[in-house]
Amino acid sequence: MSTKVTTIATILTICSAGAYATAQGHDKGPLPGTHEVVVASGVTGGEVWGANYWPNVTLTGHDNKKYQFFDDLLKDKVVVIDFIYTTCPDACPLETAKLAEVAEVLGEQMGDDVFFYSISIDPKTDSVEVLAEYAKRYRAGKGWTFFTGDEEDIKLIRLKCGLMDLGGQQREDHSLDMLVGNQKTGRWMKQSAFENPYMLATIIGDWLHNYKQPRKNLLSYEKAPALQNMTKGESLFRTRCSACHVFGQGDGLTRQGPNLLGVTDRRERKWLERWLLEPDVMLAEKDPVAIEMFEAFNKVAMPNLRLSQLEISQLLDYMTKQSLVAELADRTASLTSAMQLKPIGSCCAKKSADSSNKQHEPSSGSAKNSDPNAGATASIKSKTAMGTTAMVSIGMGLIGLLTVALRRRN
Repeated sequence: MSTKVTTIATILTICSAGAYATAQGHDKGPLPGTHEVVVASGVTGGEVWGANYWPNVTLTGHDNKKYQFFDDLLKDKVVVIDFIYTTCPDACPLETAKLAEVAEVLGEQMGDDVFFYSISIDPKTDSVEVLAEYAKRYRAGKGWTFFTGDEEDIKLIRLKCGLMDLGGQQREDHSLDMLVGNQKTGRWMKQSAFENPYMLATIIGDWLHNYKQPRKNLLSYEKAPALQNMTKGESLFRTRCSACHVFGQGDGLTRQGPNLLGVTDRRERKWLERWLLEPDVMLAEKDPVAIEMFEAFNKVAMPNLRLSQLEISQLLDYMTKQSLVAELADRTASLTSAMQLKPIGSCCAKKSADSSNKQHEPSSGSAKNSDPNAGATASIKSKTAMGTTAMVSIGMGLIGLLTVALRRRN
């Protein structure tokens, strides 16, 4: 008896994968067809997409260890697979920076519950040493490995992942998607690396583990904020820049590049326009500011985002406005903190006086000459100083808020 399974086949399928695998001598069993796969009743997804489907070719990690692709890397694991090359001038750095964000959100799950595999499509250039430096540059930690190997083996893996079109043999044509899945359950899906890192972490760290993570205090959809109309500049920043940059305090995640708070005030507009247009050229020309940033931020080069002049103008306008918004938020937080300073109450004053008397307890010979109110007087002075400090902080905060508001108005 058999049943037709169509769910995962549409995700992993490539029509020509079978022909390519056969030509390369890698045909180890049925490949997913264009529409459906016929399997015996009771067979699990993990068995369908198991050793008979995935090639068990050898790859070498940036740790200089050899791995069998299925036996060591996929079997019974939840994995993220993407394909990069280290000399890529645009998409790969963004993709890798985004995965670094996702890895940070996943935290302790990395290397225990979840494994990231970044496989080079240029193995002739990307040696173990090159990949090790690349991994270090992007702070790849436990559970994230960069791989090289035989070029034909890597092409086969790309085909099996559904991330290679036979018509696109050039490096520049490689897919920017990644494959995430749970081999044991047979749940696989293609995802964009440029999704929100928290959403990706939820898919990888929770959904693919059958929701085993403990439920947190989830808010009702009724409390969800209203959706705002996103400007073109904001859309560009979210998709092209947010993996490496933030304004002000941000969301707490580590970024690869500099904080952009006030960047349009600190840099000349013409310099910023050219930097967004051709950062690779400016680095090659050894522009002093570009080189300084390159050295300061772990030698992660600013990728060429392929922006038009109109997109650059929209992006810079967004950076200016967002810097003001972030500065306003930071100053508001500081003001709120200053206003929450609590004055010392009478009980605390008494304790302080008692403590002060004990700390300055005179010897028996001079006890009669000591001032019994010295401790209370010191406490009053301390309380007055704290109140003065709080008022100064509040005043400075109000001045800052007024300044930012006037800048926004202008």
